[in-house]
Amino acid sequence: MTRLVLHAGAEYADSGAIQRDLVSHRAELSAAGVVLPARDEPASWRETAAGLLRGEPEALSVVAQARAAGAETVLASSDLLADALASPDAAARFAERAAAEDLQVQIVVVVREQVGYINSLYCKRILNLETARGLPEFVAKAVPAHRFDYVASFGAIADTEGLELVALPYPEVRAKGAGRAVVEAAGLGDSLAGVFDAAESRFEPLPGPVLLGAVRLLHKRLRSLSSYHEQGKGTLRPLVRQLVKHAAANDWDTTEYWGWDPAMRRATADEYRDSNAAFAEFVWGTPWPEPWSLGRPQRVDLADLEPPVLHDVLSTIDTLVEPAIPLPSNPSDA
Repeated sequence: MTRLVLHAGAEYADSGAIQRDLVSHRAELSAAGVVLPARDEPASWRETAAGLLRGEPEALSVVAQARAAGAETVLASSDLLADALASPDAAARFAERAAAEDLQVQIVVVVREQVGYINSLYCKRILNLETARGLPEFVAKAVPAHRFDYVASFGAIADTEGLELVALPYPEVRAKGAGRAVVEAAGLGDSLAGVFDAAESRFEPLPGPVLLGAVRLLHKRLRSLSSYHEQGKGTLRPLVRQLVKHAAANDWDTTEYWGWDPAMRRATADEYRDSNAAFAEFVWGTPWPEPWSLGRPQRVDLADLEPPVLHDVLSTIDTLVEPAIPLPSNPSDA
């Protein structure tokens, strides 16, 4: 029986470090009998992982290649994969398909206390042009609705016979390094001892508050273009990368974004405390291991920036979009 290990969530909880670590040690993993998706791009891994869930022949060819090579384990990573297994019926269908393919399935997820997690995911969604909302609106309307509740996200997997759920607390992933944490969770630590170095794991830093406000304003400007919906976000994200480079080169920020005020932080902690406790007891048999993140609010109203910085922000955005589209008259709308 071939083991199929899927890192399946939570979305961006590891800031992409797991896949980067696995790809960078492809040769060592192969030598230990662990086969990865053939290509290195995140989109290709997501496609392969989703195909394995659906039983698509092209994705299952990875399993066939592993068996032909005498490898015992197929390991793939897609931090959105668990969304397709959130319902009991979907999880049961996947377990049936896996059994028919003679696969022993282990699903690994990274869970993080929601205050720090939401702050990080919000920044990622802003930079990906997936939202231009403020943090309070983002918190109030999670997309998908189960995103921040780990019982709702992963409970069906844990309850399904034929699927093994392994949950990694975020502090463990940071301390061990992303790649090492996953291979140890998969029971591969002995054969890969010493391969992964925690110092090599790259967890993406958060953007600063000025940059985040600028990207939100850029997004709103782009949405006013007649070509916005025709081009799609993928073709417009290079504009964000240009803005990120300009912000770094011109020292727009000296701190990382932290969008919580004390009252909103307390309310969010209260909302998820019981669910986290139930999840931890069910999966680990212990209390929830991670304290709630603390931080002083680090967010800005663009209108309050010093005039030279505000001018640089607005003029830079202006060069990235069609000159015929006027800038909002009130930059505080960002």
